[in-house]
Amino acid sequence: MIEFWSNVRYNLTPRSDLLVLCSPRLKYDSLQSLTATYYNQNYYDLTSPLYLSSDLDIEQYIVRNCSFTNCSNYQTQGGAISSSVTNGGVIISISNTSFVSCFCGNDGGAIWISVGSGSKVTIEDCRMTNCHSAKNGGGICIVQHSTDIQGIELKDIQMFNCTCQTSGGGIFVETHDNSTLSLIGDFLFDNCSSINSDGGGIYVQQKQPMHSIQMQGNFTFRNCTSRSYGGGMYMQGLNQTPVAINCTLLFWNCTSGYGGGLRLIYQGTGQATHFAGNFTFERCSANKG
Repeated sequence: MIEFWSNVRYNLTPRSDLLVLCSPRLKYDSLQSLTATYYNQNYYDLTSPLYLSSDLDIEQYIVRNCSFTNCSNYQTQGGAISSSVTNGGVIISISNTSFVSCFCGNDGGAIWISVGSGSKVTIEDCRMTNCHSAKNGGGICIVQHSTDIQGIELKDIQMFNCTCQTSGGGIFVETHDNSTLSLIGDFLFDNCSSINSDGGGIYVQQKQPMHSIQMQGNFTFRNCTSRSYGGGMYMQGLNQTPVAINCTLLFWNCTSGYGGGLRLIYQGTGQATHFAGNFTFERCSANKG
């Protein structure tokens, strides 16, 4: 295991990936599974994201109790964290971490993850404020680029004033076959927006069948907007996609062209979408229909 421990401030220049050993303390343990842990680190003014990649032969990445402030990336994806996991079996875990005023000129204002076969992504107890993407995912952008991943789990996420130019002002997720997307716990999207497209708070697109989406917990969308569809949330599934929404959803003062609070699209034949819990829409509006 490789661990980076620190409670000091870092100003890093390109390229701030795993091989740049900027921590004052570095610990090695000879374990069968190679794990890289970033713990208690405070990153300021990054001009290249923290890079987590399966190309480095790491089997698990853990980012915990960190902060990213004023980080920007104009060249690639991910304003603060960028991860491309192409080899099977890699686990990405980001928890108890804050992102403030992060920007990306592509996808993922704070976090961008491209996940491949056999891998798993977990993002938990994170807070994002004033993050922006010039494309998709003002806060988080996750793209599944192959089938049969272990799963994508997002839990207890807060988004404040996060925006994107295209889809998913707070969160953008695109998935494919044989995977599960789980949104669990307490989610808050406050004043998040998609400037030119869909899903002011959340955008989820399931591009191929044989995939499941699960939502459990409490979801609040407050003052969220999108130009086209789904001021608060946009979700699109294809045939044979089991979608289970068993939660409390509150949409307050959300606006869009179509579906001021929520836009759900289901194409083809297959398992139905199951709704349970409480759905509340207050002061929401659609200016086109």
